[in-house]
Amino acid sequence: MRIIGGQARGRPLTAPRGTRTKPTTDRVREGMFSMIASRLDLASARVLDLFAGSGALALESISRGAERALLVDSDNGCARVIAKNAETLGFAARVEVSRQRVESALARLAEAGRRFDLVLADPPYDEPLLPLLTRIADAGVVADDGLLVVEHSVRTESPELAAPLQRVVLRRYGDTVVSVYEPMALTDEPMPRDEDED
Repeated sequence: MRIIGGQARGRPLTAPRGTRTKPTTDRVREGMFSMIASRLDLASARVLDLFAGSGALALESISRGAERALLVDSDNGCARVIAKNAETLGFAARVEVSRQRVESALARLAEAGRRFDLVLADPPYDEPLLPLLTRIADAGVVADDGLLVVEHSVRTESPELAAPLQRVVLRRYGDTVVSVYEPMALTDEPMPRDEDED
C-alpha cells in the first residue's frame, strides 16, 4: 500500500494487522480522488476521515494539498498505525487522531460546530449506509461547499438522499462502490447515471 498522488507519491504505508480493516486499492483510490478533484479544490482543505483504518485516504488528501485531517477509528492498533504513517510521511503536525467510535466523534464534532471540506467514510461492508449518512448529515460536519465520499460494498444500498445531502455520483469498481454526496443547495444538476469501471 502506498500514496498514489501528490507530494508523497510512491511513499509506502503500513496497514493494520488482521482482517478487521480493508485497505482501499490503488485503483479505487485513484478513481475516488479523480472524482474529488473534479468537484473540490483540495488546496488547504480540512478533512475528516471516519473509520480511518491505516489513514490512507486522509493521508492521500494531505499529499494532494489538504491542510489538516482528523482521523477517527475506535481500534487501538489502527490509531497507532495512523500515527506511524503520518510520522513517516512527515505529516504528523497536520494530522489529529481520535480513537473513539464514529457515533461519539460525530456527536462531539456537532457540539463543537466543526465542519470539514471533505468527509471520507469507509465503514464496515456489512453496515447499512442510511443510518450512517443520517448521523453525518445531522452532525452538520460537511461544509456548505463540501463533499462526503463513502466507500462501500456493491451489495450495500447507497441512498440517493439523506437530507440535506444528495448523492451526485455513484461509481462501481468491481465489488466496491464509491458514492459522492453534496449539500442539496449545490445540486441543481440532474441526478447522474450510475457508472461502472471494469
